[in-house]
Amino acid sequence: MNDKTHTLFPDMTEAGVYDALYRDDAPLRPTIEALRAGCALANGPMERIARGSVFLYAIGEDRVLKVYPPPDEEEARAEEVVQKAVHAAELGLEVPRVLAAGEERGWRWLLMERLSGTPARDVWDTLSREELAGISATLGEWMRRFHNDEGVQALRLGESREGWAEALAELSSGVVAKHRRREASERWLERLGPYMASWSPEDETRLIHADLHPGNLMLGRDGEGAWALTGVLDFADTLRAPVGYDLGAPLVHLAQSRMFRLWPEREGDMLAIARMLLDHGADVNRGAPAAQGSDHTLSPLYFAIGHADNMVLAEWLLDRKSVV
Repeated sequence: MNDKTHTLFPDMTEAGVYDALYRDDAPLRPTIEALRAGCALANGPMERIARGSVFLYAIGEDRVLKVYPPPDEEEARAEEVVQKAVHAAELGLEVPRVLAAGEERGWRWLLMERLSGTPARDVWDTLSREELAGISATLGEWMRRFHNDEGVQALRLGESREGWAEALAELSSGVVAKHRRREASERWLERLGPYMASWSPEDETRLIHADLHPGNLMLGRDGEGAWALTGVLDFADTLRAPVGYDLGAPLVHLAQSRMFRLWPEREGDMLAIARMLLDHGADVNRGAPAAQGSDHTLSPLYFAIGHADNMVLAEWLLDRKSVV
């Protein structure tokens, strides 16, 4: 790629640049167009897909260009490496094939095949109990293969995604001081310390997808016209952790989301979703098991604090948590 194209990438060192670009990607478009034009496999009209936290573009009917800003460099590397390995392993469901990849000025990009089918999130509320059961069974079998495939499990993704115990220790240290600097309430901070100290990381870990939800699943019609699981997307969050994390509940997914930063005006909607989940049986005291068969879990509160830094949802959950 020439130097002129290189300089088109926005500088991400100033605060607020990402949020502004995500809302309006016009300053990024010249570079995206140059990337598309530079890839012989990326011909066709381009349209932004406004989902997720990175910049995603559909090119024609069968290509996707995914662009990661500098803060997501690690996620971009993980997605490229893992997706190539899973595609080669043929674990029973379609995954996008990586066609090209590159990096400029800290920004990374992947050109991938676009999977056929319908995103599960688009029809999730219409699925029958039998369809949900079939999708769950298929996904469970795919997860078993993913967690046990020698080639996939042999991958190494970097220290921050490999050292589970170290990651928890780093997260725990200084967390109270960090949120005191952010002027969190003392009543909340008094409960945060003991909760963080109660974590007990397990030793047994495997490479897991870590982001399995309806937005990352593709569906198609089977021979009888019922919805069935056909594909899995988005391996950017893959890390080495207890396999139970791939079984996270919807409340955990809500707590993991960082999108509240882009839409602070939707705080009420976020809390309404959390309240609806609790009203329909979600347990605020139980999230993802720390290991298969383990009674120890890391709760939605853990993800709100440690993953998303969502203090509004964290305090709401903490007020409803019976065990700290």
